[in-house]
Amino acid sequence: MNQEIKIQGGLLPTPKDARDFQLGQVFRLPKLEELPEEFELSMLSLKDQGGSDMCTAYMSTYMSEIQEGVELNPLFSFAASKAISGNPDVWGQDIRTALKAHVEYGALEEKVSPYRNPDEQNARKLEVWARELIDQAREHRKRSYFKITGPYGAFDNIRASIWLMRSIPRAVGFGLVWGWDPVPAIIPNNYPDGFGHAITAIGWKKIEGETYLVIQNSYGSRFGDQGRHFFPREVINKYVAVYGAYMFIDMDPEEVKSQYWSIWQKFINWLKKLFR
Repeated sequence: MNQEIKIQGGLLPTPKDARDFQLGQVFRLPKLEELPEEFELSMLSLKDQGGSDMCTAYMSTYMSEIQEGVELNPLFSFAASKAISGNPDVWGQDIRTALKAHVEYGALEEKVSPYRNPDEQNARKLEVWARELIDQAREHRKRSYFKITGPYGAFDNIRASIWLMRSIPRAVGFGLVWGWDPVPAIIPNNYPDGFGHAITAIGWKKIEGETYLVIQNSYGSRFGDQGRHFFPREVINKYVAVYGAYMFIDMDPEEVKSQYWSIWQKFINWLKKLFR
């Protein structure tokens, strides 16, 4: 097995946690017939993680950049996630912890970062980052992240969530198994084997009558269509159950509880009318 390709897999399975906010339980996702045939968010930068294990941080900084319009440094975000999990020397990270880093620490702007090389091993430890840089990162903190859920399969729940939040805008970070092929196709096959890899869903596209999810990769322009790939429904639905799919949402826990209560209150009022 090609060790160089193998070490690029930096995505760990996301542990189940019932405390995750469920997007489909707080917001009503649009009907699928309301979605346009094609839609794609604008990217701010094209990043290359090289042979590092930091795909989750590249995914999360993509998500934040799309929302904020500011280029951010994934090495800081990875170090912040490792500070949360407490294992900077362990290879890889899971998606939830990667997003949690943006809630607890924020994100550092690329222009002020002293680190540029994704293989810089020292940078994965938050204590090597200057205190003033950690303080600056707080300017880009997120309030919360939601697990993508809803009435459809994972493929369509992701599309509907992106469309629901299009005016903000918000991308979706998720994971799948990336094939061992050193030069993946623009439209990858349903890989039976490979390594875990975090990527960013930025829209969908119609190709020869079929709808594909548009994903932004973190290997620069050398793979796919200038860094983009088009994934079929069956690939997305297969792997999201393992790694999860998440989106940043600007709601704190109290607001979420209030929203939940509002939904239940509407249901109770409906029952009262029904049996009146």
